[in-house]
Amino acid sequence: MAHHWGYMSALLAALLFGVGSVLSKILLNDLHPLLVAGLIYLVSGVFLVTIRVQSSFKLKPLYGFLGLKHRAFPTLSLKDLKILLGMVLFGSVLAPFIFLYGLQLTTVINASFLSITENIFTIMLACLLLGERLRKKEILPVIATLSGAVFLATNLEFTSLKLAEKLLGNLLVLIGCFLWSVDNTLSRVLSIEGDVIEVAGFKSLIGGCLVTILCILLGIPFNLNLTQIIFLAFIGLFSIGVSLVFYISALHYIGAGRTSTIYATSAIFGTIFAVIILQEKIILTQIFSGILMLAGVYSLYKIGSSDK
Repeated sequence: MAHHWGYMSALLAALLFGVGSVLSKILLNDLHPLLVAGLIYLVSGVFLVTIRVQSSFKLKPLYGFLGLKHRAFPTLSLKDLKILLGMVLFGSVLAPFIFLYGLQLTTVINASFLSITENIFTIMLACLLLGERLRKKEILPVIATLSGAVFLATNLEFTSLKLAEKLLGNLLVLIGCFLWSVDNTLSRVLSIEGDVIEVAGFKSLIGGCLVTILCILLGIPFNLNLTQIIFLAFIGLFSIGVSLVFYISALHYIGAGRTSTIYATSAIFGTIFAVIILQEKIILTQIFSGILMLAGVYSLYKIGSSDK
């Protein structure tokens, strides 16, 4: 039963992220990307930090469910501050703003499939910075995934490439995914000694506060209606906060390889909801690119599984 729950957790995490992409696209019709980024991470940070500071008695069932060892709060020290600030800069400030700005200029379908590259960028940075090695049999799946991203970003129009809105949006989404991969790499370093929920909570809370303050300083209007408030709360609470909890649960029950592979289905969920809710059209290039990228991620998982 626990094994099956691991798969369900990964699917739920992917589903919540896919829904969040669609709701973010709706919000970006009327709200500044910086404001959306700041508020959703502020909500997520408050949620995760509130969980973390609860008493050990209250947290024991949750940590047992997630497969985590509960340690006294806080686990982060002053020496961790530099890494945490790097995570805030890359993962809670630059990445969400650039990703959302790109999402504003492109389609949810494109952004959903392009977000798969975050896993590949993380692997590449781990090789460059953490001493991990990409084996020969893993090179082809990585190339396949990145090729799918290039095809999707350019729509295969290599002879007439211009920085049109959709192309610029696609490139910004890719940059956002790369910046999140930098955050992932820093998170791996910090989470060895620190509590995962604590690290993610403070990263989101500090980043959300900084971006929200920046919005105030820049004079970005906070004219929010009830629907927008509900959407912002849902994205921050569920698509970021609860999604992370499900993701951690999946890591515990089925491992990183299976979890990453299943989580890549967030692209499919994003596409389904974009078609149903936003009535976006799927074109052949998107289908081909999506299949290529999903195949690349799945191949990496199969290679990892065969080595165990």
